[in-house]
Amino acid sequence: MTPGEQRLLLDTVVVPLHELPRDDEAVCELRRSTDGQLALPVYDTVEDLVACCGRAQPWMAVRTDRVAELADATGADLVVPGLELPPELRHGDRQ
Repeated sequence: MTPGEQRLLLDTVVVPLHELPRDDEAVCELRRSTDGQLALPVYDTVEDLVACCGRAQPWMAVRTDRVAELADATGADLVVPGLELPPELRHGDRQ
C-alpha cells in the first residue's frame, strides 16, 4: 500500500452493500439492532469487514465526513462500528 493510499484510508470507512452497485446506485446493507433500530454498519478496514461479514461481502468506501449524510439517506437510526454478523449471515462463509 502506498503512502497516498494509507492517507486515503485514514479518512474513510468501509460500508457493506447488498450487492455490487449498478448504474452508480449502491444499496447499503442495514441491520436491526436488538432494540429494533435500523443500523448502518461501518468498518475501519476491508479486513475488519471481511472478519465481521464474510469474505464475499460487497462493500464501498465512504469518507468519514459523509457517514452521517449516508445514514440519513438510508434511513438508518444509528451508525454501528464493527458490527459482527452471526456466521450463518456472513457472505461467502456459509457451510
